[in-house]
Amino acid sequence: MLLFHRIGQTGQGLGEKQSQIDLIIIDCMKKVILSFDYELFFGERSGTVDNSIIRPTELLLNKLDKINGKATFFVDYLMIKYLEAQPKTTKEARKITTQLQEIVQQGHRIELHIHPHWIDACYNGPGTLKISPTTV
Repeated sequence: MLLFHRIGQTGQGLGEKQSQIDLIIIDCMKKVILSFDYELFFGERSGTVDNSIIRPTELLLNKLDKINGKATFFVDYLMIKYLEAQPKTTKEARKITTQLQEIVQQGHRIELHIHPHWIDACYNGPGTLKISPTTV
C-alpha cells in the first residue's frame, strides 16, 4: 500500500484559510516473479545437501510465508537422479524430494532445470562433488 498526502485549501468563502490534509490510499500492488535455482554446485567446497540446499531453502520459505509470497524453484532432475543412484547419497536425495513436496504443498512452483554434467559427476565425500575429467 502506498500512502499519498494532498494539501488543499478550504473555507475560502468564509475568508478563512484552513489547511486540509486528504489522505488518499491507493493500492499499488505489483506482481514480482521470484525464481531460484535449487541445485548443488561442483568443487572442493560444494557444501553438503543440508548446508547448501535444505537449510537455506527453509529460511527462504519462512520469509516468503511471512509475506504471503510465492516463488518458482528450478530443480535439476539429473542432480536428484544422481544422488539417488549413489549409495552414500540416497539419504540426501530423500531430503531433497521431501523438501520439494513441501514446497509444492505451500503453493510454490517447481520447474525443470537440467544440467547434463550430472551424468558424469563424481561424489568425493561429504560436501564435495566434481565433474568427471572425461566431460571437461
